[in-house]
Amino acid sequence: MSVLNADLELDPKAAATFVGGRAEKVILEAGRELYKFSSYPMKSADGRITPWWASVQPLEGGDPGLKGLLERSGRSGVDPRDFARARSAVSKDWNGLADMIRAALQQPVWAWKGRCAHQRMDNTRPDMANVVFIGGAWQVFIPNLTIAHIREI
Repeated sequence: MSVLNADLELDPKAAATFVGGRAEKVILEAGRELYKFSSYPMKSADGRITPWWASVQPLEGGDPGLKGLLERSGRSGVDPRDFARARSAVSKDWNGLADMIRAALQQPVWAWKGRCAHQRMDNTRPDMANVVFIGGAWQVFIPNLTIAHIREI
């Protein structure tokens, strides 16, 4: 059985969401727990599964994981969704971040990991063209996911 995304190169549009357009291709093992704040379900009406995630367990030394995000937002007195929005640079017109989705990989997959690049705060407001969310959080990009690869927990 081949591993998802083994022969895939990172799309330039996806690369642009990482600091400096750089992301490292890594294999994420089965059992890895992922999360994201979103106003959308994990699986869209047309059956596609969101490719953008953060890891519950830290990906490496600088990644606080979910526990660290919750601790940092608590120390800052900021709602975890607002903290995640700023650090993951999720433009307001992209997603309301109403709920947290948690999922676990069911089999190994190739993914790209790196830090989120800054993004405009709201793409629908020309008067805010120079206002950005800072980014800097760790993210993983896993295109082509199906329910065979991941399940919501």
